[in-house]
Amino acid sequence: MVLSQGCLRHAPCFRPGSVERIEASLADGVPAPGPRAKAVGVARHQRAFTLVEMLAVLAVIGILGAAASPSFVRMMRDSRVATAASRVAEVYRVARARALGRGGAVMVRWQGMAALPTPGNPGGHFEVREAIMGAGSCGLTPVPSCLGTDWSVGSANSRYVTSFDERAPQFAPAMAQFMDLAGNSVDFAQICYTPRGRTYINFGAAQPFVPLRGVARVNVVNAQSLLSRPVLLPPTGVAHVVNAVGP
Repeated sequence: MVLSQGCLRHAPCFRPGSVERIEASLADGVPAPGPRAKAVGVARHQRAFTLVEMLAVLAVIGILGAAASPSFVRMMRDSRVATAASRVAEVYRVARARALGRGGAVMVRWQGMAALPTPGNPGGHFEVREAIMGAGSCGLTPVPSCLGTDWSVGSANSRYVTSFDERAPQFAPAMAQFMDLAGNSVDFAQICYTPRGRTYINFGAAQPFVPLRGVARVNVVNAQSLLSRPVLLPPTGVAHVVNAVGP
């Protein structure tokens, strides 16, 4: 059987090579297999997974997941502690930048015994306050002095700016410790930045501010592994996090 080229042009059901297969099958007396027959033949030769094989794969996945789970949990905890340390350093850096930019003294207070922040009391471990005139129409005007400002809560000469507490759930299990210049842990410390780039410190609300002539430190500790991420507070005011230190 021979099909003309004109017939092929007007027969969209024919595909390239179909004519040759039809002619060969007619010559041999055997019908040519169609696309559906070929698909059925291929499907018969495909082999699916058995129930035993699937159970074995699931068991292996479960074993690998159980082995990796403790490491993953530790990694997530360390990541949260590292984020908390970065936030602590950011609090001090932003306070210094605010003092330089607004022309007023800015103080960061550490209170180790402070209660957890609440909507009515947004303080916490780290509280930032700004010196202002506090009287008359110029009451919110920044004041450049750290030494002559009343920094107590409720004072008309300073106002609350922001706060941070590493004990928030998103930073668990972070735990901060403020270390004085001798490396001792203290429950109270205030660092004040002036618009002229000077840095002052004291370790008691009744103590006067003195120039910071060393490097104070905040240790942000992983309460689970006791791995510490120190935040250095130098006189330059450029707070930064250093490499983690083991227990």
